[in-house]
Amino acid sequence: MSLLRFTFVVIQIITIVSSQKISSRNKQNTAISQDTTYKLCHMGIEQHFKPILDEMLIERVVGTNNHEFVKTYIAEEMKNNGWTVELDEFKAMTPKGVYNMTNVVATLNPMADRYIVIACHYDSKLMDFYFVGATDSAVPCAMMIYMAESLNQRLETFKNTPLSLMMVFFDGEEAFVEWTDSDSLYGSRHLASKMENTKFLHNGRQLNQLYRIEFLMLLDLLGTKNPKFYNYFLETADLYRSLIKSETILNKTGCLNEHTQTYFRPMSAFVQIDDDHMPFYQRGT
Repeated sequence: MSLLRFTFVVIQIITIVSSQKISSRNKQNTAISQDTTYKLCHMGIEQHFKPILDEMLIERVVGTNNHEFVKTYIAEEMKNNGWTVELDEFKAMTPKGVYNMTNVVATLNPMADRYIVIACHYDSKLMDFYFVGATDSAVPCAMMIYMAESLNQRLETFKNTPLSLMMVFFDGEEAFVEWTDSDSLYGSRHLASKMENTKFLHNGRQLNQLYRIEFLMLLDLLGTKNPKFYNYFLETADLYRSLIKSETILNKTGCLNEHTQTYFRPMSAFVQIDDDHMPFYQRGT
């Protein structure tokens, strides 16, 4: 399966699951129908997705001009697609010194009570050779921007619902020297801590901002041929089953012409992977 086709499959699956979840919680009949899925399936993905990816396929090491360019590009694209964008700026102490970093946080409805969060990281790893990091994680970030762009009208419904969508583009996921608890996940550690310590009033109760996350779906290391996914968390097993079901729906609608294998496998793998979801998971998200 080509990168573009696989990208579309993942976008469709995420969209179906998110739409169904939002529709259920908001008690609205706004889930994506099979007819709509078929129409979305035949959009010109190569025409629209590839230009986005091309902007991301450069070295994006923290502190460089390329990194600044990509950050600005992401923020502007999300604004142009009608999302409210917040730049979560902070200083990070690294083995290489203090760096300015920025998480790009885009919300569809900034007044929503809760959010389905889809996330990636936009920085690339510092190497002693030219390293773009296509799957890590230019492709996932481009997928998210493309999803916001291609489904702009479809997502209009969720600009006024109590459960809505948030997209987070983390900065500083990569280690500067060697992966440790202190030299990695700079952006996600900062944002998780910030949300934990920021209060808001909900039905007369003081709660922290992490309460507003319905679930977080992290996209990382995507873009290789014929990937296989497994469920890693018992807490979200029902959501994982929705991913399996959505892949089946796409197959039935004829979207997966090159569907040579099942991507979302109906089995679990109890392995803890350290990535941008962990600072949130450790806090109960």
